[in-house]
Amino acid sequence: MATLNDFTLDGKEDSSGQPVIVSDSKCISEALKIFLTSKKGDFLFTDAGGILQRLMFKNINSEQFEELAFDVRTTLENEFTPTITIDDLSFELDKIYKILTMNIKWSASNGDIQGETILNLKTPEPEKVTRNYQDITLVEDALYNFVVAKKPDFPGELLSFNYDLNSWVWGYNYKFSNLTDEDIRFSDILEEING
Repeated sequence: MATLNDFTLDGKEDSSGQPVIVSDSKCISEALKIFLTSKKGDFLFTDAGGILQRLMFKNINSEQFEELAFDVRTTLENEFTPTITIDDLSFELDKIYKILTMNIKWSASNGDIQGETILNLKTPEPEKVTRNYQDITLVEDALYNFVVAKKPDFPGELLSFNYDLNSWVWGYNYKFSNLTDEDIRFSDILEEING
């Protein structure tokens, strides 16, 4: 039987700067990870791939595992190269950390190569948007006059309290770092901005 060789999934290099080469079961295991996490159309001249793509934006529960296991088993045995036999396929769902773990035990080349591939699929956390507010340190009449002068430039922008910044903000433009509800013009500023 010929030996299978490939580069590592993450492109690691050894101490001399040469790419690390994986063989046989490790090679197949890494190819499985690429195939399972691919999208339809990622591979040339075929519509293979994308088996886990149907999980995107869907709640996953234990009832769906049987259907998913059938789809994964069928797709891997019919579309994945080199040809493998799925000996065992299991899923574990960690609801707290939102991680689906897929454990595949497989064999290839008439059982000459055997391996196990563990794939952790995590729901991505939404990206926190960072805004660059212009810090306005004015207070009382000076702040009120600033708001009156700038109001025509920002129609529809509202004054709200941003708990992350612990400060009042006007839309996505200004942060009023010294404004408190004890400011003598607070009500006037609020009325001017929010109407």
